[in-house]
Amino acid sequence: MELPAAEDQLLAALNELSGTTLISSDFDTIETTLERLLLAEGVNSLFGVVTPFRSFMAWRTNEKATFEVETLGGQVTLHVNLLNGFIEKGWLAYATFDEKFVGGWENEQGVCAVMPAWEGGVNGDRFRISLLKHEGQHALDRIAYPWMKSAQLEFRAKLNEIAFSKDPEAQISEFVRQGSPHPVAPHAYASWHLGNVFQSRHGETCIIAVCREAFARSAEPDWMQ
Repeated sequence: MELPAAEDQLLAALNELSGTTLISSDFDTIETTLERLLLAEGVNSLFGVVTPFRSFMAWRTNEKATFEVETLGGQVTLHVNLLNGFIEKGWLAYATFDEKFVGGWENEQGVCAVMPAWEGGVNGDRFRISLLKHEGQHALDRIAYPWMKSAQLEFRAKLNEIAFSKDPEAQISEFVRQGSPHPVAPHAYASWHLGNVFQSRHGETCIIAVCREAFARSAEPDWMQ
């Protein structure tokens, strides 16, 4: 089945699930309705697209915390929602037997952290680097560079993960494995660009210097074109 036809079926099923008499003709409307119904039952939810498919996450608990974070772009205060009690973690978790799923995102409520994704909790190295440094850079860049597109934002955030990692070479290798030259997937496209940067600078011992140089150049509007 082609994706458009599958999405039509999904929209019809969501309308039926909502139990309302008013049929929604678009996902934004029906997802808003379902979000409200779930919240009435004490369940938080997130709808939308995790490329390339529509996705859905649901959880019961949300603890708020504040962190002071140092990034390549400077210091930032992050307000983080620590999410637990998950009922559903999205299509990626389903497709990988719960081995992989979205670890967090940023919205008008601040940074949201899917805590089952972070071994060691808020004190773990991955949480401190892959979430706080990554999202901290996003927070700074969205203010300083409101024109910046997703792949460029991801490139700069991922540079932070490399620069602050205890094992930067392993982090580079992980990003290289995740990379794709197709712009339709911003995370993978950013990882592909990272692979090109470090491949061209192979043999240089100061990885942090390469990170800082790439970080400075990546602020240009046409840098990824």
